[in-house]
Amino acid sequence: MLPTDYNKKRAYEIFKIFFQYHEPKKTIVEIDCENLDFITLHSILSSTFEIENEVGKINFDDLINCPLPAITFLHINGGRFVVLKEITGEYVTWNSPQYGEQKNSMNLFKKIYSGLILVPLVL
Repeated sequence: MLPTDYNKKRAYEIFKIFFQYHEPKKTIVEIDCENLDFITLHSILSSTFEIENEVGKINFDDLINCPLPAITFLHINGGRFVVLKEITGEYVTWNSPQYGEQKNSMNLFKKIYSGLILVPLVL
């Protein structure tokens, strides 16, 4: 598989999970992307799905106030984009194509959280 095809597939899978939790639901279309990074994900969410969003750095302690679903990057097995589903004072639930739905304690999640996040803007 060519890198571009791999990135298209990964982006498609991330957005498929994202729209399991996001309202309103959107129909996932083929996604055209050469790179899989925050800027590309931001652009696709804005232009293809018409959802305003921001990419930025959020301190771990401020995650509990983050609008969900959100997309973040975790330092696991070389790094993975995942969709954050739920954040409480005790745990974080996230989902990814590679690992499915996972529920981590706050202590474990803090160790793998990159600090970078893409969040939909609540208007």
